[in-house]
Amino acid sequence: MRHTDYLAWQAYRAGQGPKPDTPYSLSRHERKCSVCEHEDRAAIEEEFLRWYSPEYIARDHDLPRVSAIYRHAHAFGLFDRRRRTLRFALEPIIEQADSVQADASTVIRAIRTYARLDSRGNLLDRAPSHPPASRRASKRRSRSSRGEK
Repeated sequence: MRHTDYLAWQAYRAGQGPKPDTPYSLSRHERKCSVCEHEDRAAIEEEFLRWYSPEYIARDHDLPRVSAIYRHAHAFGLFDRRRRTLRFALEPIIEQADSVQADASTVIRAIRTYARLDSRGNLLDRAPSHPPASRRASKRRSRSSRGEK
């Protein structure tokens, strides 16, 4: 077993990643998966990636259970892809801010988060780098003792 395969299986067993794409597991999944067999598979995957509710996706596409969507998403690594498309989840909130029941702070947080995402969905400038207040105060004291402003 290659080292990368080993790490992928370790992550899967720890609940931190999708099931590794072994020929056995993926081929078994494709044979038994109601999403893989569905004629609208591409639309189902696209809706999942655009953060639509899995309950609504299952209902709209006549899937037997919501768990089928989650299993399919794990098998094909759709969760990681969806996390990178957080912008799709925020855009409707921002676009409909004037017509939905949301308080101003919710809309402002969505706009701030959206503004800090790059085109690949990575969050930029995660936290401002301010020194703790005690360090700022000690710097001021040392400057004043030297006669600086």
